[in-house]
Amino acid sequence: MPYIGNDIQFGELTSQTFTGDGSTVAFTMGYSVANTTSILVTSGNVVQEPTVAYTVSGTTLTFTSAPEDDDTIHVRFLGRVVDVANAAILQDSDQDTKVQVEESADEDTIRFDIAGAEDFTMTANSFNVLAGSSIDMNGTELILDADADTTITADTDDTIDIKIAGADDFKFTANDFTALSGSVISTNTIAETTAASGVTIDGALVKDGAITFASGSSALGYYQEGTFTPGILAGTTDIESASGTGIYTRTGNVAYVQMILRVNRGTTTGVLSVTGLPFTVISSTNAQASWLVYDNADAYNGGRMPGLIFGANQTIINFYSQPKTGDWGLGGLNASEMFKASSQSYINISGSYIVA
Repeated sequence: MPYIGNDIQFGELTSQTFTGDGSTVAFTMGYSVANTTSILVTSGNVVQEPTVAYTVSGTTLTFTSAPEDDDTIHVRFLGRVVDVANAAILQDSDQDTKVQVEESADEDTIRFDIAGAEDFTMTANSFNVLAGSSIDMNGTELILDADADTTITADTDDTIDIKIAGADDFKFTANDFTALSGSVISTNTIAETTAASGVTIDGALVKDGAITFASGSSALGYYQEGTFTPGILAGTTDIESASGTGIYTRTGNVAYVQMILRVNRGTTTGVLSVTGLPFTVISSTNAQASWLVYDNADAYNGGRMPGLIFGANQTIINFYSQPKTGDWGLGGLNASEMFKASSQSYINISGSYIVA
């Protein structure tokens, strides 16, 4: 189509040329564009009006009326959807700071290089801070949820505040995690980080199944329950015919013990003692234990009444002899005075003592 004026100059803009045939209205462009103003279209050297003379959809250019036969159609791309692969799409003049897409085929990774070092990457659903890099929030609140009422912030030096549902719930400072007023920490298990060190809760040490409370005139001091395995000796010979069982409760420095032993001395003789107490007895003591022979009372010799005294600085109970009348004997009670030969019975022993 003839026109008045100089030829239109298009500079360095990318362009594409088609030839009209008088009937075709749709042409496929080499690039996808966002809208009609992203291109400048001329037909027969006449500029076409966007949306009136033509429309676009992706790479398709559609004219309202078919261009004349042999008319030259020029399309100049003012802005297009850029699709790049294996290339740096943004970079500075010395090419050491850039945003790069896919170093290898179908890698699905965006890389951020700054001053020659790769600092950050983006993959599907993930933003990654690489070694040696960091994100400086400079006290800015980090919003975590959609309605902006759950956040993390560090606007006070050396303090991290956690807000949930609009309320300040928790705070981190150096070596300390604090649940603020109205907040709780719920857990099924608290484990020590250093072996055999236990866990301290408000001055109370929980360690190896025991609790040691804070000191003070009204403090309980210590509490523990457990089991132990006692034995019974005649001299140095074990005359227990089955493993003994024992339970204990320790409150503060007082331990209460209860045990059952099955005895068959055969013909063994020697001073009787019970071994295996759960805690060492205090150095000065006259604590006594009670006893009861049952299941086979005939096994009891009956000649001497035994007394049971916890052994000082030891984990044993000593049997002492006492006549049926009179004062305590000074010597230990011999097994032959307590149990008949080749007899079997159970003995129940209980008592309490002060722990060393």
